[in-house]
Amino acid sequence: MGRRPVERNSLNIVRVCRHFGVHDTEGRLCALYSTALHPRHRWLATGGADAHVRIWNLSSVLSTWLADIAQSEAVLQQRGTHSRALSRASSSGKAALLATLSKHAKSVNAVKWSHTGSFLASGSDDTQVIVWNQNSKHATEWIRLSTLRGHDMDVLDLAWSPDDAFLASCSFDNSVLIWGMRDLGAVTVPQRKLTGHTTWVKGLAWDPIGHYLASVAEDKRVIIWRAFDNWAIEAEVTVP
Repeated sequence: MGRRPVERNSLNIVRVCRHFGVHDTEGRLCALYSTALHPRHRWLATGGADAHVRIWNLSSVLSTWLADIAQSEAVLQQRGTHSRALSRASSSGKAALLATLSKHAKSVNAVKWSHTGSFLASGSDDTQVIVWNQNSKHATEWIRLSTLRGHDMDVLDLAWSPDDAFLASCSFDNSVLIWGMRDLGAVTVPQRKLTGHTTWVKGLAWDPIGHYLASVAEDKRVIIWRAFDNWAIEAEVTVP
């Protein structure tokens, strides 16, 4: 079987991160663990080993890439030229740092924008999830809206429900926590704790309607939870 092609958008994000050194500590580049593109604006959120969340404006970078791709679409079908064209674009645009969010104490493993783009959630090795929103008076400032406390170990992934009413998080503590966005306070406790997995949970995904939540864990199982029925288990998948 041939090598799976890299999607152009994914390649572009990687080039932004590599070219601009998005996370560093005392001049040294740090590992980058998560990226999320804003659903409406040309903003990129990143989380890394330096315990920071950074928000970037990609307008200049994406405009350069789009112009280059539009002029070279036919030539880009050739593998070598495709690589060189994107390389030229990556060096001519510039990503502008809009904000650095520094409330986490350890590495940030997950960053996810809500579907409306009004909120940004980040999950960290410090066991906490933070929900941020933009300061209405200062467009380049993001405020910590709530700290979500309930996990006992590192937070690995986050997922917003399609209507943004709920945020799901998963962790090394083998659990999935459900947070109600209508119940946010300065410190928020989970609405539900789902404990069907026997080892650490590493990924989450909602169905497009929001009736089901899927979680995948190191126990080699995918569990489908019924969000509309008291979070009962709908099904378990143990083989591909």
